[in-house]
Amino acid sequence: MNSDGSGLVNLTNHQAGDYEPAFSPDGSRIVFNSTRDGGDGEIYVMNADGTNQTRLTTNGGTSPSFSPDGTKITFTTASSSGNGNAVALMNADGTNPVALTNNAASDEEPAFSPDGAKIVFTSARDGNSEIYVMNTEGSSPARLTSNAGFDFAPVWQTLLSCAPPLPNGVAWYRAEDNAADEFGANDGTFQNGATTASGFAGSAFGFDGVDDVIDIGQLTDLQNAQQLTVMAWVKKRDLNNTIAGIIGKWNGCTGCTDDTFLLYNSESVTVNKGGFVVRFTDDTAAAIAGTTD
Repeated sequence: MNSDGSGLVNLTNHQAGDYEPAFSPDGSRIVFNSTRDGGDGEIYVMNADGTNQTRLTTNGGTSPSFSPDGTKITFTTASSSGNGNAVALMNADGTNPVALTNNAASDEEPAFSPDGAKIVFTSARDGNSEIYVMNTEGSSPARLTSNAGFDFAPVWQTLLSCAPPLPNGVAWYRAEDNAADEFGANDGTFQNGATTASGFAGSAFGFDGVDDVIDIGQLTDLQNAQQLTVMAWVKKRDLNNTIAGIIGKWNGCTGCTDDTFLLYNSESVTVNKGGFVVRFTDDTAAAIAGTTD
């Protein structure tokens, strides 16, 4: 259904129960648990419209969820010790299932961290249901909670992601460890020590405010353009009362007279030829957008 509850559609229709659905990261598939083949349930996957329902497990499985890259599924299955349940991992097509835990008490309800490096889960291995975390291959389990009551059903805070680009865009730079243009035509190159660093959503471009740049060359689509619109998230660290360009048509910022967006720390800055000046607060992420013609 839609996020407002409208458009409710039945995706499965079976006499047995179908439970615990979870979308793949790209939204194209849904993994779920079903008792349609008997027992306590097996793991199945289907297209987001309910078609192509396929069984993935043969030894039981509940609480499935995809890895952030969509290549793996973690789930709960029967422990090989014969006592309770274990956390397991398999490829998204059901191949290569591997038990990650094996304890006398049950380990259940696994979920990947947003970066895919950890799995959080519920365990009663210390006599009470508590929350634990471990590496994705099952190493270094660590207890996170310690309460008299039951702690269960852990989830991770979802990382922010880049909003999709607006239509009619010429170039889109996500800064995910590279300077690639997501539209594919205008890849940039790092110059003078420019790099990527942790950003507001994923990674971001990192500049020293002196001479670091990402050169995107001459964008053919802009040669005869009458207007230029720029949108970006920007976080200013420390410019020491100097001016730094966000995007421009020059090599450096001498004069700063071309149409451009500027980042500055001074109250007395002017820009010729219709450019824009934006003042930011240190260490605060802010969205900018503007059009020059």
